[in-house]
Amino acid sequence: MSKQTLGLTPALADYVRATSLREPDILRQLRQETADLPMAAMQISPEQGQLMALLVQLIGARKTLEVGVFTGYSSLAVALVLPPEGQILACDVSEDYTAIARRYWAMAGVENKIQLYLAPATETLAHFIDTGHQNTVDFAFIDADKQGYDTYYEQALQLVRPGGLIAIDNVLWSGRVADTSVQDNRTQHIRDLNQKIHQDQRVDISLVPMADGLDSDDEEATLGIQIRGRELPADPHIGPQRRQVHGALYSLVEPEPVIAEVTPFGSNCWATTSTPCRSAEEAAAKYRPGHAPTW
Repeated sequence: MSKQTLGLTPALADYVRATSLREPDILRQLRQETADLPMAAMQISPEQGQLMALLVQLIGARKTLEVGVFTGYSSLAVALVLPPEGQILACDVSEDYTAIARRYWAMAGVENKIQLYLAPATETLAHFIDTGHQNTVDFAFIDADKQGYDTYYEQALQLVRPGGLIAIDNVLWSGRVADTSVQDNRTQHIRDLNQKIHQDQRVDISLVPMADGLDSDDEEATLGIQIRGRELPADPHIGPQRRQVHGALYSLVEPEPVIAEVTPFGSNCWATTSTPCRSAEEAAAKYRPGHAPTW
């Protein structure tokens, strides 16, 4: 087992996509159209979209949040795997770019799942908080202006339910966060948020250096996964406890006992999610070594 993340040569990056990417035609068409735009680098990578779709399916998400839509690749990837009653609350400020998103949502037949709000995201998220959406969102994706990241994170924490997921894009910023000679405002905002989340006991975290560097212009594709935790009084009989069950780490908490973190699907590939269970036995029954959870 390697002690650090494997760097991807162009040949290995091509191999990863050739042997793992299952990109629907509608997403491929959108990606190709977006590639011709002046701000094409703002689009996430297809493998990142695929991972997000997998996470949404693993947690059984029905309601998701997106801060930063651009031309709609990430929202479309998520909408395609949501159930018919699924809902995406999508925030952006650009009429022009989201017009492309709307067109592809309609072509894919998922426009009824996506509610687009064209206004500054801080205002839209505050409106959600004030109108009963707190603790109702299963999955949130933040990929917008970096100066607003800290505010979006705090607002998302109020909206995402306990056990839900928050994914934050660009947390490595093409490596600039580790370059001390880079001191621009956007980079510093990302550094500050990374440090804050690292110390934030409200969440469990994993930073995934996923696609940064696959392509020379693919600076937008590093994903940080933040798992929303919850603090509950310990049950004197069962918890809190942490045990290893078939490669899946779970925690017994009171009152409805288990938050589970699913780990490896194979070499250099894993995902994290959560589900409530009523007992350690039920949690153990849901996992098999090297396989996705069976719920």
